[in-house]
Amino acid sequence: MGRAHPGPGGILRSYEEARSTLELADSLGLDARVLKATELLVFQVLFRDRSAIIDLVNTVLGPLDNTRGGARPLLETLSAYFAEADNAAAVARRLFLSVRAVTYRLDRIKH
Repeated sequence: MGRAHPGPGGILRSYEEARSTLELADSLGLDARVLKATELLVFQVLFRDRSAIIDLVNTVLGPLDNTRGGARPLLETLSAYFAEADNAAAVARRLFLSVRAVTYRLDRIKH
């Protein structure tokens, strides 16, 4: 859903906003039935300078490629950690790991 905008041009603006929100949600892998443009505004701001974002991600997460076992398990742990609102026990349940294994992975990511 696009935001409400005044006047006849507001209809077009709201439509374009809704369309770009759907495209953004698709690129982020979101599958919610209803998406509000206001909920994804931060991503629209971040994605405007795509090269800077790519550089940031490569700088911060790139070193994980050199870890023993590769980056995939660590990135999955990190993704689950954020999805579970920093709750290591919930992450452990989600990934079928022990809490100790989750905290060990998080420590490896930190270092």
